[in-house]
Amino acid sequence: MRVAFGVVVDISMWQLFMPPVVHTEILERHGAGELVRLWALTNGEAVRTWLYRRHLDTSERRITFVNESPEPPLASLRGAWSFRMVDERKTQVERHHEFGVVDDDPLTARRAAEGADADARVELDAVSMVAERHRELDKILLSFEEGLLVRGPVRAAYEFLDEVSATKNVRLCFPHRKIVYKDVAVPEHLDALTGHWTLTEHQDGVTVGARHTAMIKPSAAGAPALGGAATLDDARAHLREQLGEASMDVLRRARDFAEGTRSRLMGPIASR
Repeated sequence: MRVAFGVVVDISMWQLFMPPVVHTEILERHGAGELVRLWALTNGEAVRTWLYRRHLDTSERRITFVNESPEPPLASLRGAWSFRMVDERKTQVERHHEFGVVDDDPLTARRAAEGADADARVELDAVSMVAERHRELDKILLSFEEGLLVRGPVRAAYEFLDEVSATKNVRLCFPHRKIVYKDVAVPEHLDALTGHWTLTEHQDGVTVGARHTAMIKPSAAGAPALGGAATLDDARAHLREQLGEASMDVLRRARDFAEGTRSRLMGPIASR
């Protein structure tokens, strides 16, 4: 029960195992309460964002939530996660929800109920999957960070990162500060790939950083795309090398582009 409860509590990992979720941020935290912003892909096309107020009851193993920014046709949405130990190896997880719709239209209410039920099934399946794999998470999760110093305009580095992409992904752009991504078409040996690019200005220039997090399928050992690695540990090491090389290539190209922009901007001044 503790494992399943922890999976739902740690909202920072939702983008890895809940397919629609692209990104989450905890905006406030006071004791057992927190205010969370969540971005998710809806209908496989548009990214929408909501604010949720959550209360985490660790003694009762219960998490309640209220959507503080419902959008039509919803007028309100609230619910709860509950966890009950069945035996030493099984936990019953339930996700309850209740909502109101604009104008109380019966057809709208029925469609909203169908959508909420479908969302709940997806989330419950995801929690079950991760909880059942918790003993092997150290082997199937890969996360790393790296960065480069760029002596050029932050705007130029940001514009380069915003335009470059070698995969089919969803991006959230926070101009000149951060770009969050989630791949929506991952290779067959991965369950998920997410990450972000960050830009931090200081007196020496701009530090451009990258963070990438992947969830490897337990069956990935032996996958040709991972060099036919015999074990999950080998597959994980091979993936780290692959992603690291691609990431550093993007960082170097962003640096070269930004520093080239700086040279072009300073050129006319230096020649006077």
